[in-house]
Amino acid sequence: IAVSARALFRSPVPVAALFRSPARRVSTADTVTVTVAEAQSKTAAAMRKIGWDAEDAALQAEIMTAAELCGNNQGLVKMYNPSLMAPSPGAAKPTIERETPTSAVVNANQSPGMLAAVNAADLALQKLRSQDGPIAIVTAYNTSTSSGQLAFYCERMARQGAIGIALANSPEFVAAAPGGKPIFGTNPVAFGIPQAAGPPL
Repeated sequence: IAVSARALFRSPVPVAALFRSPARRVSTADTVTVTVAEAQSKTAAAMRKIGWDAEDAALQAEIMTAAELCGNNQGLVKMYNPSLMAPSPGAAKPTIERETPTSAVVNANQSPGMLAAVNAADLALQKLRSQDGPIAIVTAYNTSTSSGQLAFYCERMARQGAIGIALANSPEFVAAAPGGKPIFGTNPVAFGIPQAAGPPL
């Protein structure tokens, strides 16, 4: 069971030395407390400085802050090395490559996985609402980075009244046996289920 990141947005968030060099040791004196809005604003500003437009910077900042709020350390920590988050040469906004009334393929055009995934989640919701069928499936490919925390996209769909399911593949990280060569990916999966009362499950 996942705790909704949105439910946590009401209180200040401790964030250790935002946008500092990772080589320095973090001490109590280096810890600052900022609100979620401040964390998102600083992150969006940093994203704009490395080349993102205001819309994409704000969206990525929202996704990374939500991950951080859940204790998922693939969020704001990425800003320690901004070059990892800079637009890829020749990157463009995601586009719909082909579609049917209930499905679509999104070409991310080397944009970050976060932008492709939110585009895919929103398109799936749009398709679900525009037809009588019980399901819509949208996939994305050709990203320049990982998609980040999958729970963000599932919660986004669940808050709109749909059951959201997000899947991702990954490179080989895990060995089948101790000392063996990595052959398995983490292949994450997430679900978001709306509830009548309270945040999505």
